Amino acid sequence: MFRKGLSLFLSLLFLSFSLDIKAEVDYKFIKDWSKFEIFESIKSKAEKIEKLKLEADKNKDAYAATILAYYYLNEEPQSVINAKINGYFSKGRSASIAEAYLGSAQYLYKNKHTLQVFRAPEYLGHYANAVDDGNVYFELGQLYLGRKNKFNMDINLKGMEEESLAWYRKSYEKGNLEGLYEVAMIYVNENFGKDYNDAVVLFEELASKGHLNSQMSLGRLYDSHLGLENDSAKSIKYYQMAKANGAENVDSQITKLNKRINCVERNEQSQNTAKILGVFLECATDTHILTAFKQKGGFKLN
Repeated sequence: MFRKGLSLFLSLLFLSFSLDIKAEVDYKFIKDWSKFEIFESIKSKAEKIEKLKLEADKNKDAYAATILAYYYLNEEPQSVINAKINGYFSKGRSASIAEAYLGSAQYLYKNKHTLQVFRAPEYLGHYANAVDDGNVYFELGQLYLGRKNKFNMDINLKGMEEESLAWYRKSYEKGNLEGLYEVAMIYVNENFGKDYNDAVVLFEELASKGHLNSQMSLGRLYDSHLGLENDSAKSIKYYQMAKANGAENVDSQITKLNKRINCVERNEQSQNTAKILGVFLECATDTHILTAFKQKGGFKLN
């Protein structure tokens, strides 16, 4: 009866926890384990804990052990019961309880003096795979890249950047567009053996799905000469997509790009030196236009 009731209670509690993650990307770790509605007939907190200990120790109940570990982790002085916390979470992990892995990672991170803190990401990986949630995968990508994350953990994982790419990709596979966007941005800013063309492939995939930042990134890349052939028409295309998607302050950029296209076309159509000089004087304030002229074999710029 206890196991059935406890399992139901724990399932409902963890269900609400998981929904917080999926709906709000807000990791609200449970901190008050003294409110066990299942123990309505047991009034005192001490008696409730003793009941949990009985189930965890004598009856080897992994769910009870996991609850007890969380209770000790958040309610009791750490120096007194570290061994108990580790032991109870270990029982939960042996039964493949996802939250036991999550709690183990929290426990190790709180005890930063121990070298075992570097196992925290490993436990978080087990947790992420168990809940199979794109937002959790994304936060692991953040963690492995040394960025602020919803786990509120800052662990030096230098040299494990490829792990972050793998978690970001898993995040995208579960529907989180930001995961693939971060991969593309890493290609742009940190390379990892990739180049701008690799990033553009990812940005274009995301842009076609309405991802605003990818649309803006493509607009900038095609207008930047950063490893890509300048393409004002494509730049305009993506800025217009972004504008339709809610981006602000892109009109001036679109106007400038249209002027650039107009200048290049007029330069190509000019038949005499006077007209060419007139186009030059009007358009020469934009260095990108001068570059475009040069690419088209127009003005001889020395």
